[in-house]
Amino acid sequence: MRPFSLLSGLAVLALSGFLQSVSAGERLEYNVVQASTQERISIYIKGAQVRIVSSSDKSAAVIYNADQRQIHILNHSEKSITTLDQASLEQLASIAEGMGEIAQSQGGVLADIFKTFGLDSALGETAKIEIKTLSGEKNYAGQRCQVQQVYSDGLLSTQICLAKNLSMQPAEKKTLDSLISFAQILLRQGQMIMAQFNLPIPLLPDSSLAGTPVYIGDITSKTTATLVGFKQMDVSAEQFSLPEGYTRQTLSL
Repeated sequence: MRPFSLLSGLAVLALSGFLQSVSAGERLEYNVVQASTQERISIYIKGAQVRIVSSSDKSAAVIYNADQRQIHILNHSEKSITTLDQASLEQLASIAEGMGEIAQSQGGVLADIFKTFGLDSALGETAKIEIKTLSGEKNYAGQRCQVQQVYSDGLLSTQICLAKNLSMQPAEKKTLDSLISFAQILLRQGQMIMAQFNLPIPLLPDSSLAGTPVYIGDITSKTTATLVGFKQMDVSAEQFSLPEGYTRQTLSL
């Protein structure tokens, strides 16, 4: 499965006594094109919860809870659930920082390996991120949007188009922003983890996005995601339930 972080990205919130309840939520559908594949990513949002599924892999799903800041990666074929939370990411960053001191003292090949795994910050080489907003508007899938370009150390990394008039319910928009923010933490601190699950995550602005992404282009991976469907709809709480009987593990080092 390759949820584009986003676009992507991503824990279940147990709703005691309301598991079968249905209430209004949001569904966003993105057409994701990579070098050799194309898929439809569906993102269901209700309150603080998100479920992401892909048309190319029915055996997997990602569940995110904005309150708990957790991701659950579901593998239906293996009947397993892998959980990743912010504490695990902080543990990764701490270990990377300690090993980075060794890499700094050794230099050479060891330092190059750290850079390969995206751990430059552990070597004291934090990239300079710049955001440029282009004048005028573009149109993607019938939605007018404002283009922002994200540069890393002077090189264009991501192009994102944000629609300000795409009306989302406040709670669901806040959750979507949280999902994107968490994805950026994964990008900065957990690239080795993301490589295990083949989850490409584009570099996006750290601040809350002034609009809803209708187009994201990751220059490095040559991946694009375009919003092709958006609607408010009734979303069952069952969408966010973790299956019974699955093997569970917390991803850590």
